[in-house]
Amino acid sequence: MGNKYYDQLVNNDSHFEITFNDFEEFITFIRPDKLHVKDLMTQLRLEFNPSAVNFPFFKIKDFKGYSTLDKSIIYRGHGESDWDLKPTFYRNKKNIGWVKTNWSVDQNYESEILLKFQDSCDLAGVQLPSDNDQLRRRQKNKLSKYRKSFGRDQLDWFDDDFFELAVDAQHYGVETRLLDWTKNPFVASYFACSHALKMNYDPNSKFCIWVLNSESITNELNQVLEVLDPPKGLNQHISHQQGVLTYTKNHIKIFNKFGTRPCLKDILKYYESGYRLLKITLGYELIVELFNYCNIHNFNACHLFRGANGAAMHTTDLLNFDDYKYPIED
Repeated sequence: MGNKYYDQLVNNDSHFEITFNDFEEFITFIRPDKLHVKDLMTQLRLEFNPSAVNFPFFKIKDFKGYSTLDKSIIYRGHGESDWDLKPTFYRNKKNIGWVKTNWSVDQNYESEILLKFQDSCDLAGVQLPSDNDQLRRRQKNKLSKYRKSFGRDQLDWFDDDFFELAVDAQHYGVETRLLDWTKNPFVASYFACSHALKMNYDPNSKFCIWVLNSESITNELNQVLEVLDPPKGLNQHISHQQGVLTYTKNHIKIFNKFGTRPCLKDILKYYESGYRLLKITLGYELIVELFNYCNIHNFNACHLFRGANGAAMHTTDLLNFDDYKYPIED
């Protein structure tokens, strides 16, 4: 099933890439019920990491007969194909005031952002998920221990005591090290279109859908790449968007190679795991059809965000769409 698309792939070491210029062909490929993406990502994993099959003396050549497809396939939409896979916190300036940022100062600043969000929720009377006095004591103790050691004893403070706080902050627009993904390719397609419609358009530009396969990560990559699949009852955003998040741990190897703000593509390349990442590139000429398709099937801001906020975002999307579809000539 995936062989047809396998022949169209371009290997960029850090990821594979496939380009679609025909809307119907792209929809056929991306539809979850067709299983083309899962089949292709499974084929890539087994082709480039055969040890995961646990049959060292048996080389699989024909993947059509392989009945178990990888399930941990997630998607992310970008309005510009050149955008990198970097979380919002990694995109901000590294210099804080007059202090030249090193990795310790950078991580302290990251933790301060989360604590400010926590304090703001207290001030606004917002209940944070799994929040209680014992959790806050553990958070405080871990950060205090980390800061007193100036990071010498450990490279990272971010662990499961901070996950739900960071997830909630991320989904309300606060800068974190988390990167948003979704289990549904059409949610990612909506976000790609929405972001693209906000931009100044160049006929030669592209937008894209990223696909990540996190199935059976058992090698050294597992020490660095973390996939968070939070309970979908945490907030409506996560539930309606079928949200999943990734982040990279500040492992000593990664720190020495890339510092505290690594790019996911670079990490996958470093661990020879580029077969886990697929970039689906699309021309801007497909925006009209894809946005309409997502909108008609309720993959729009009204459904994904709900409430007045979702209605306002949908209105903006529609206005941007009209400006794109019917541009005003000078």
